[in-house]
Amino acid sequence: MVEGNYPYISGKCGIPLENIGVPFRGNICGGSGRRIFCSIDSDNIVILDATEQKFRLSASVNTESVTVAVRSRDWKNGERHPDLFGKKFVAWALRYFESQGHFIGKFKSEWFQGDDIYSNINYVSYREGIESGLDPIQAAKNTWTGKTVVELGFTEVADLREYSGGRVTLNFQRPS
Repeated sequence: MVEGNYPYISGKCGIPLENIGVPFRGNICGGSGRRIFCSIDSDNIVILDATEQKFRLSASVNTESVTVAVRSRDWKNGERHPDLFGKKFVAWALRYFESQGHFIGKFKSEWFQGDDIYSNINYVSYREGIESGLDPIQAAKNTWTGKTVVELGFTEVADLREYSGGRVTLNFQRPS
């Protein structure tokens, strides 16, 4: 069982993550009635809508860093998944990994430019920040990921790199 505060209201929304024994791999019913595939072990979490796989939450931990991918909303048309809550998932995943004995010191991010469902709204937000006059660190902190992880204590930005072709990599870190 995983303790935390991931939302679940039967017949409405969310995922009953706190009722799942871990490790776990299989389908469960989300609060909305949608079939949700979950794979949870000590180092990796994958949660996706079994029918509409464009909606997914995933996280993995390696040494002191965590990498998370959140697709709880189709940012092109605004459609939001009723069971997947990105910000709540990030907080829950960090608590879960720490409960498994991992120390999380870094939150790794990689953002891409593009116009398909796998494009990253963080990249768009980052570029808008740069174009409005923010320095790269402030622009990174002003993205959805930046705001989310700063609230969770990852307040420093390190190793920020921009690549040609529309790619940004960086780490959000806890203060030393």
